[in-house]
Amino acid sequence: MTIAVVGAAAGGALDAVVAACGEVDRTERWSPLAAPGWLARAPGAIGRYAERRRGPHDVDAPALLAVEAGLRAWAGGRTDRRYRIDFALRAAIDVWAAREVRRRRPRIVVASSLAARRTFAAARELGAATVLILDVPVLRALHRDLDRAAGAWPERGFLRRFRAPSWAIARQDAERVMADLVIVRGAYAHALCVADGIATSRLAQLPVRLRAVVPPAAPTGRLRLAGLAAARHGIDTALAAARQLGMTLVVRIGEGTEPADLAQQPGVLVERAGADRAADSGRTGGANGAGAPPGVDAIVCPAICESYPDELGMIGVPVIASPMVSRDGGGPDPYDARAFAAAIRGAPVAEPEPPLGPPLATLIAALR
Repeated sequence: MTIAVVGAAAGGALDAVVAACGEVDRTERWSPLAAPGWLARAPGAIGRYAERRRGPHDVDAPALLAVEAGLRAWAGGRTDRRYRIDFALRAAIDVWAAREVRRRRPRIVVASSLAARRTFAAARELGAATVLILDVPVLRALHRDLDRAAGAWPERGFLRRFRAPSWAIARQDAERVMADLVIVRGAYAHALCVADGIATSRLAQLPVRLRAVVPPAAPTGRLRLAGLAAARHGIDTALAAARQLGMTLVVRIGEGTEPADLAQQPGVLVERAGADRAADSGRTGGANGAGAPPGVDAIVCPAICESYPDELGMIGVPVIASPMVSRDGGGPDPYDARAFAAAIRGAPVAEPEPPLGPPLATLIAALR
């Protein structure tokens, strides 16, 4: 028996799923956007692009990689365009993977959200079991959350501008119905699926990738915002909470950062590619010599929608997150800066938590 794990994005996001499947039976990693090693040796932007897409795989699709490269160049710095491109690429990967399923005939097919409808239909023709990785936010809930946030912060462009196309919502709904097992990334997505009528016996949670950090020897007076400094990650609430506490907010800026003048605001420390730039009353300091993120007293993520910044997996320092992103679905209201400030004051150090439910390998083995 073969288990096929179809990746809809480059990188190691599916490593935990591949490892769990490998405990059950022979597993093939289908990575249509994987780049060949020779391309990563090319000079300049092409080489850097290919290096980010290298990784172990058994099956690839060079034509889809070329299409992705062209679409990414067209999107430029437009965050909303990049989301739409990702949706379209996933639909193309779905067509490709469905052909591969009929040709290679695996007995369990694992596919990503928005790239699974045709693939699962092909799997059903063969009598194969289907596993959906819900690695894209539940779009109906995302729209609701963005609408509420746009009312609270109408000046934030992304909150008003981005909405998923209707075909993507319909595709995601169909995939969840077709899946024998749905793997979610967090407690918020788990609760949304249960509310939509998906039985808990059909739900599993992706293991959290934990990263231990060394806490500072003494208080630094700094908070770190998890994820990109953007409205969807709660930048406005994080700024307000930090100012109430008289602390500095450490942020990472990039495409989609709002507000545009964040780096010039008082009480903000900006990270850029390993170098930190302080913005205090418009005065800029130099980079720290270590080239590493500065020590912080806590990590905060008042995200207003489903999101999974890497910093949420840090242990060794307090992590305060909204219910949309926290590991257990609890946390202060992302619209209440006072509640976040109070939670920061009394937050315990984040420790590893036991997994929710049976191990992922056990659930996959039950599908055989």
